[in-house]
Amino acid sequence: LGLVVKAEAPDMEKQNEQLIVEEAENQKQLKDIENTILRLLDAAEGNILDDEQLIDTLSASKVTSNKIDEKVAVAKRVKANIDKKRLGYVPIARRSASLFFCLSSLCNIDPMYQWSMQFYKDLFLLAISKAPKPNSKQFKGKNKEKELLSARLHSLIDTFQYMLYCNICASLFARHKSLFSF
Repeated sequence: LGLVVKAEAPDMEKQNEQLIVEEAENQKQLKDIENTILRLLDAAEGNILDDEQLIDTLSASKVTSNKIDEKVAVAKRVKANIDKKRLGYVPIARRSASLFFCLSSLCNIDPMYQWSMQFYKDLFLLAISKAPKPNSKQFKGKNKEKELLSARLHSLIDTFQYMLYCNICASLFARHKSLFSF
C-alpha cells in the first residue's frame, strides 16, 4: 500500500510521513514538560505556591499543551482524510500481496523457483509507471474521482499481473530449458 500510494500520490504519502514525525515531536515535547514539572515539584521546598519558577513553568506548560492539542486535532483531521484516500488503493495492495505469496509458494514445487522481494518490488514499481492512466475527460458527474480511481486500479492490476506473468513464464521456461540442454 505504501509503495503504490508513494508512486501514485507522492505528496499525500509525504504529508502522511510528516504527520507521523510531528506527532512524535509533540509527544516528546509533552513528555519533556511533564518531566520538568515533576523535577520542579520534587525540588520544591516549603509551600509550592511560593515557588515562582514552578508557577511560571505550569502556566507555560498549560499554553504549550493547548497549542499541541490544537495541532493534534488538526493532524487527526488531515490524517483521517489521507487514510480515506489511501484506502482507495487497498485493492491493488491486496492483489499484489496475494500474488507475491502465490509466487513464493512455487518453491514448494521446486527450490529453483524462488524470486526475491526486491525483484517483486521493482517489477511492481515498473508496472505502476507503465500502466496507462485513464483519461479524466471520460468521467463526469459527482462520482468522477471514484470512477477515475477505479479505472486506474484496473489499469494497475492488469498491467502488473501481465508483467508478472510474462516475467515468471520467461524465468520458468529459461530454467527448464537449461535443465534439458545437453
